[in-house]
Amino acid sequence: MLDRLVEVFCEVDDFCKACQPQWAAHQLAADDQPRGPKSNLADSELITLLLVLHSSGFKYLKNFYNSPMGEVLRCYFPGMPCYERFVTLQQRVFLPLMCFMFSHMGRKTGIYYI
Repeated sequence: MLDRLVEVFCEVDDFCKACQPQWAAHQLAADDQPRGPKSNLADSELITLLLVLHSSGFKYLKNFYNSPMGEVLRCYFPGMPCYERFVTLQQRVFLPLMCFMFSHMGRKTGIYYI
């Protein structure tokens, strides 16, 4: 599983590095400084953690984050914030996460099995 974690992180990190200039060009200019402390996690790390959560089988983020699995992930992401701060950081990566998901979406064939 940890090999898959590294593979997903590398793929997400490459995607973020390629798309970061485009996102910055289309953002609205902010007049004031961003509030709150600066995050220790990069956008690619946040996206990787969210992808691992959804593929882990945990139903709730809090259970996943505070479980032994969350403790294992702290070794790989040493700047992982507390649960409450992670929840507030999620909104920052929503658009990049959706772009990444759409870029990896399969082609529609019209034949589906449930």
